[in-house]
Amino acid sequence: MDAYMFIQTEPGLAAHVMGTLVESGSASRAAIVTGEFDVFARIDDVSWDQLEGRVLHGAQRIPGIVRTTTAVVMPMDTFMPGFHVPTLPLRGVPARSEPRIALVFANYNSDLSPDTVRSIAGAKGVLAYAHVSGEYDAIIQVSGRDIKQISGRVGDIRMTAGVESTNTMLVVASTPHVKTKGSRKR
Repeated sequence: MDAYMFIQTEPGLAAHVMGTLVESGSASRAAIVTGEFDVFARIDDVSWDQLEGRVLHGAQRIPGIVRTTTAVVMPMDTFMPGFHVPTLPLRGVPARSEPRIALVFANYNSDLSPDTVRSIAGAKGVLAYAHVSGEYDAIIQVSGRDIKQISGRVGDIRMTAGVESTNTMLVVASTPHVKTKGSRKR
């Protein structure tokens, strides 16, 4: 399974935490984001026991981490048989001339349908989609050349039938993808 960690850090330690998460093998990739938490990290292809180790004995012991929340990627075909979308790869921050990256955390109402998910996952600027456990129903990675274009794409997601609310965080820095023991490169 794959999972994501949402991490709050002590002031001024987000870059240290981001790098240490990947260097220690607690995460495959991490990014500093704007919003209610400071670092967003991806854990690739782990078992329940490995996830426990990476979160409880790895990430939560890194100096500077105040709080972590973990969301597990839920396989789409468990509630929408035959439906598949690529999971969120947590792409890095591109060069200044390339599009910018944002993470959109979405909650759905009871009107969620396969058509809603297909519409969001296939929308222009959407890089990837992950249905997750926890506070949010989905994490959607979008790109745009600037904040105005990202805002328009988030607005389109927000206006999609079945979307109840969204919370957007911009990726301001990221680590390169590092293949950790028990993970596969994406």
